[in-house]
Amino acid sequence: MRWAVGIDIDAMLNPHLLFDVYYDSIYHLFKTGGTWQCKEISQYGFFSNLIAISDTIVHLLGYTIADSVRHIWKMNNIWLIEDIHKGSALDLAVDKDGYLHCVISDTGQILYGTNRPQTSVSEYASPVTGQNRGLALCRLPLKITHNSDREEEVSIVDVTGRLVNTFHLTANPSEILWYGQDQYNRKVSTGIYFLIFRDNCKISSRKFILIR
Repeated sequence: MRWAVGIDIDAMLNPHLLFDVYYDSIYHLFKTGGTWQCKEISQYGFFSNLIAISDTIVHLLGYTIADSVRHIWKMNNIWLIEDIHKGSALDLAVDKDGYLHCVISDTGQILYGTNRPQTSVSEYASPVTGQNRGLALCRLPLKITHNSDREEEVSIVDVTGRLVNTFHLTANPSEILWYGQDQYNRKVSTGIYFLIFRDNCKISSRKFILIR
């Protein structure tokens, strides 16, 4: 029996299908030169119907029996595999430069993740309302952008409220790169952090997960 069919089209307008067989194998079915080909790409504990193609590179996103989100992609006819986060895969997309973007559900939260470098976090992404609307997965260096005609102080704090580092953003436009070091130039660990933006008129914040 076949389950969880997903479909996408590559740059040559060839269709690609993705499906499970008996819940323990993933197959990639694609058409090239007018002929359908079927390849088994993963066995045991991976289930998915999420497929996206950048040019001719196929990306698959699913979950394992260990409740981890798994990314599988094909590079130079070799299938590569990485487990990227706990939770369930909801959707994925690949941008024009071939970087993965995904949405993950984890213990009641909706997470956004990407492997694009220098992920931007804007102070306007999540104003203070008593609850953050997003949780970004960020890799270093983290680019913090500023679009205001007022100067702002930006603080990074950890989940205990401890101050990690502080920066000053000048008038619009402005940006800084944070390389994951605290105010004493020590490397901080992977984990959840908050960006706190302050000026004379408002305070806003954004929560993110730092992935080293």
